[in-house]
Amino acid sequence: MLGLMKPPTILSLLLLLLLSSSLTAALPSPKPFLASTFANRRSHETPNLLLLRGGSLADTNKKSGITRGGADVDKSETWNMSDIQSQDLVYLGIYGIAMAAVFLYCRNFTRSGGLAAKWITDYLPDPYATIIMHGAFFVLGLVVPSVILPPGLRRLLFSPQSVALVGTVFPAYESVRAAVTDGGADDRTWLMYWVIHGIFQYSTDFMDQLALKSQVVFKYWHTFEVLATLWLLLPITDGSTLVYKTVAKPYLVPVVEPIKKYCEGWIATLAITTINASYIWWFSFIFMSLPAMVKRVACLSVGTIFPVAATIMALTTTKDVGKETMKWLTYWPCFGLLNLGMIGVEKFIGSFKGLYVAVLAANLYLMLPMTDGSTLVFREVLVPLFNQRELLLLRDAKSLAADFLKHIPDDRKEEVLAAASEAFAVPKE
Repeated sequence: MLGLMKPPTILSLLLLLLLSSSLTAALPSPKPFLASTFANRRSHETPNLLLLRGGSLADTNKKSGITRGGADVDKSETWNMSDIQSQDLVYLGIYGIAMAAVFLYCRNFTRSGGLAAKWITDYLPDPYATIIMHGAFFVLGLVVPSVILPPGLRRLLFSPQSVALVGTVFPAYESVRAAVTDGGADDRTWLMYWVIHGIFQYSTDFMDQLALKSQVVFKYWHTFEVLATLWLLLPITDGSTLVYKTVAKPYLVPVVEPIKKYCEGWIATLAITTINASYIWWFSFIFMSLPAMVKRVACLSVGTIFPVAATIMALTTTKDVGKETMKWLTYWPCFGLLNLGMIGVEKFIGSFKGLYVAVLAANLYLMLPMTDGSTLVFREVLVPLFNQRELLLLRDAKSLAADFLKHIPDDRKEEVLAAASEAFAVPKE
């Protein structure tokens, strides 16, 4: 079974490293537009081809950079397909292979729970083995790529789009798959991931802007961001489970419980006031008059703080997968992709009037119990998008059968089950 495969040995990792270095050593550096330097990002001399989580500087002569805060688009700086050369396609091909390798590795190997592998503990006892393993991951992740990879490929791999693909798109797919399949272990695994990932993304969101103003931060931040995301996600490190069990569960639960209760009271008040349409217009008018950065932070805060607190409480108060855990398992993929869409609009279109009002309204629609929008989006959008409808129907059928049997007397079960089986039978032509 692929799910029971052992983690790769040191020899296989070294062979993979040697193969990668041999393949990339002879590759030329790409054109600046594909992996732009700090200098041309500062001056906006060339547009960025791939950027999903950050934005360029706005302090240009034309004041026309596309920023996360919402500057206008400079039409003269648009990118076209004729700019691509063969070496760029090679880099994009290697990038695609690397992303596919990460996804396959995460899918097919068992998670370690953040503990060191047996071949490490055979030589060094815990907790030292675990500490050394996690420390070595970051040290090697910083040193090895800088030694064996060409600068252009390194900038492409350790970039915002890698954070988006690895940190949001793949976990969203796995969360949808976990929600439509039986068993609660993978459900809890991905809920723990979303909690830690949500805290990390929310607390470091300002670093993207700082990276555009500081050469030192620009040089190292995206590398660290990709490594941190991989550390949370990869089965061999399983940092999300480690952080949740060692930090979030023992130290955050006493803190988030009153936050959750307070937010629930605020949500109930909001649900009552929204019945009156005049309040919505006043709120929208006031919100739209705020600075763009304040509106952006408000959108992220609404979509992160209460869901993190509620997810932690759902994980700690229920051992089995229940209605509450399933609600947040369907919410987080929706919010992650919504946030990704907001960043994409900021980058490629620019912030327009009403963008953050729409994002805030979408966040509330996904989160509020009175709308339960995340369930609808999950079932009608994400499940078909990720081609999981058949598994969802099977899960619904099993849930219906379990609930069905609860209300049938024992002496009638055989007869009723036979009738139900006939109803589900495929009609003969």
